[in-house]
Amino acid sequence: MHNKGKVERANRALRNELLNNLDPSLRLTLAELNDLLAGWVLRHNSRPHSAHGMAPAAAWAADAARVPPRMPESEAWLDEAFTCREVRRVHKDASVFVQRVRFEAPACLIGAKAEVRWVPGDLTRAWCALEDGSLREMRPTDRAANSRARRDNAYSIDWSEEA
Repeated sequence: MHNKGKVERANRALRNELLNNLDPSLRLTLAELNDLLAGWVLRHNSRPHSAHGMAPAAAWAADAARVPPRMPESEAWLDEAFTCREVRRVHKDASVFVQRVRFEAPACLIGAKAEVRWVPGDLTRAWCALEDGSLREMRPTDRAANSRARRDNAYSIDWSEEA
């Protein structure tokens, strides 16, 4: 399939039919722009395409009737499919950064490279993939709160702890 060309063609149509016709002196809100875009998408997908004479929505429906769309196996599978992944080195203080957010990593990974996973747009939690394939949830750290925490008794951390 020529998906890149299709995307470029759709972007060109969006630019020519909607964006170039907007009055630049108008100060539209994001909600107003979203409404304009939604209306354009509806109109664009309802008109017949010049190459095959079918509207994109009708062509998709005809294709979906012939070959049903593949549905996700489960909610967990869907989450896994849309999880960002990057390999990061775990710092000496057992932390990793994900888009400027510091997370507490398992101490057994200090100095090692680890695959870190997170859901785009939700940096309230992240996971670290361990060698056995399991995932360990990591919490974001609050350095300011940690610096003010009262510690009556100093405690030692067992850095040899297994995952």
